[in-house]
Amino acid sequence: MLGVDAPDAHANPYEHIVQVQDGAVKQIQDSGRGARPLDEAKLLKQVAPKQTVGTAEGAAHDSAFFAEAKKKLGDKASFSEVAQEAQKMKASGKSEVARGADAFNEENGRLPVKHVDSQPSTNAKQIADEYDKMVHNPHDPEVQKSYAAMKSDIGRSMGLRDS
Repeated sequence: MLGVDAPDAHANPYEHIVQVQDGAVKQIQDSGRGARPLDEAKLLKQVAPKQTVGTAEGAAHDSAFFAEAKKKLGDKASFSEVAQEAQKMKASGKSEVARGADAFNEENGRLPVKHVDSQPSTNAKQIADEYDKMVHNPHDPEVQKSYAAMKSDIGRSMGLRDS
């Protein structure tokens, strides 16, 4: 999802770009390439802020931050240090996926994920058209090499052995 202030959003094939504000969905653009019907009720359910304070779900969410902080700091960290780290993680606003990507990158000597606002693209349509023209060639050794590297990275990030 992009914020409403994204300067130049482009709908990929089968996608819609919408703005959700005050419980209403306004379609901004669709891909024009087989975009599926927009399910406004489902979309609103996904993006509506959910109150979890004082609920079992909220407690589970906080416990997950605490466990992640404890794992990061190690067994010798004090309760207070772990609680402070968990609060920092929660306050960072990064999703569990983004934090997981950062942890994977750190373990593998890579830089953390950096959020970059999208910039106006003068050639987005041309790029999309070129992707549409690309040949599906799964037997090409270079394609197989790229997919093998991706599979290995994903497997390692998920802690799988035979990756």
